[in-house]
Amino acid sequence: MNQSQKRGSALAVLGPSMLPSPLVPSFQPAPHHAHAKCRFFTRHPSPFPPNLPQKRKQMIKHIVLSLACLLVSIPLLAQIPVMSEAHKEALSKLDFMAGEWVGSGWMFTQAGKKETFEQTENIQWKLDGAVLMIEGQGKKEGKIVHDALAIISYNPMKEEYGFRSYLANGMSGDYTAKILAENTLEWTIEAPGRTITYLITLNEKGQWHEKGMMKMGEKPAFQFFEMTLDKK
Repeated sequence: MNQSQKRGSALAVLGPSMLPSPLVPSFQPAPHHAHAKCRFFTRHPSPFPPNLPQKRKQMIKHIVLSLACLLVSIPLLAQIPVMSEAHKEALSKLDFMAGEWVGSGWMFTQAGKKETFEQTENIQWKLDGAVLMIEGQGKKEGKIVHDALAIISYNPMKEEYGFRSYLANGMSGDYTAKILAENTLEWTIEAPGRTITYLITLNEKGQWHEKGMMKMGEKPAFQFFEMTLDKK
């Protein structure tokens, strides 16, 4: 028996299952075909050196994943639209209110009594000029009688201002606001049986002048609030 015949006999005895797996084709008979399908099993090399610690491999995987997320997010950030000139112009009409103000005023209580108070208003632009934040606090004889925060924004789609107010007692509400003229803002509260309107403007002295009017049903509107503030 020559060497080729010996090797053939040995392979026949061992069978394909005894040969190294990377070199052995796996035969799968196809029920609907006359021939057999053949596929080779391959081993994919690891991207890491064989002696690299497992913790080091995990750290590298995390870094690669973070870089991939960053590369995906950069185009998304570039697509964020910038504020339009019309939007900026609408917000600029509120600029007369910005700053720190201090002064006094009066108002009628629910009992119909006229009370005076000392008032401060701290008004600042926030979110890179996208909203105007108003912090107002009224005191009488050192005691806080009014404490509120409001946010004024502008919706370019509806072309209208939004006025959201928050009180220290937890109450809040969304109200309508309008620019009636230069340095003049009006905002309105619609409540059951009554409509309350506040008008904020700069007077001839450059002071903040605010007046509150209330209308109940068909009765004529009456003034219940007024204050005058000086800018610091």
